[in-house]
Amino acid sequence: MSNNTTNIYWSPAFVSSDNTNWGILYPDPISLYDDLRPKMSSSEPGKNMFYCPAFKELTTKTFVLKNPMDASFYIDESNQIRSENKNSVYGELSHPPSINDSILFVYGLKWIFFAEDDDIEITITSPYFDTPNHFMYGNIVPGKFSISNWFRPVNTEFNLKPGVRHLKIAKDEPILYVSFNTNKKINLIRFDVNTNLLSQWHTCATSSVWESWVPLAARYKRFKESRRKELILTEIKKNIVGT
Repeated sequence: MSNNTTNIYWSPAFVSSDNTNWGILYPDPISLYDDLRPKMSSSEPGKNMFYCPAFKELTTKTFVLKNPMDASFYIDESNQIRSENKNSVYGELSHPPSINDSILFVYGLKWIFFAEDDDIEITITSPYFDTPNHFMYGNIVPGKFSISNWFRPVNTEFNLKPGVRHLKIAKDEPILYVSFNTNKKINLIRFDVNTNLLSQWHTCATSSVWESWVPLAARYKRFKESRRKELILTEIKKNIVGT
């Protein structure tokens, strides 16, 4: 591998109680640059944003995560969720509102990323270069954390607009963007989460329960000192999908 390339391992992140492997709903992520490029106009390079180094630097390091099937939900006044489609990814209300009169709705798609290099962070945002229909109802809760020093999923959590109790997400609609803060070219490598990796993920994801009100830097320090990274990378490499 070139010194100008970094390996980023990724996997669908789900827990199934009935032995169903929901990885079938997760296509490989595509960079925002490659997602937009088929729509590129024939304007001259000096006036086309696709040739702008700043645009290309950001969009080749930003990946688009899309919805695999139509979804439509209604949350009633007692906060019970009703799916309005026969087939749909599930949804749940895991947290009370953080903004008055705005429901926090967790959609059942999750992804997990882990970096071989040190000090790579990801930023999760709404798909700002697209205009998906779900913007009518709410926006993705943004966030930023290390994928070199922590092992937890990217959650699909929508903050619904004040008073809104519906959420509709169309098939193939961009749900969120994940941006990587590295100057290197990204080599995405898919793996499957097994029982050992699930336990590591669960430990990190529930850290606010077993050690509350701790800064991320302290969590990263504990992760590093306990040699979680070496253990997780070893296990990931046993579960690579493809070559």
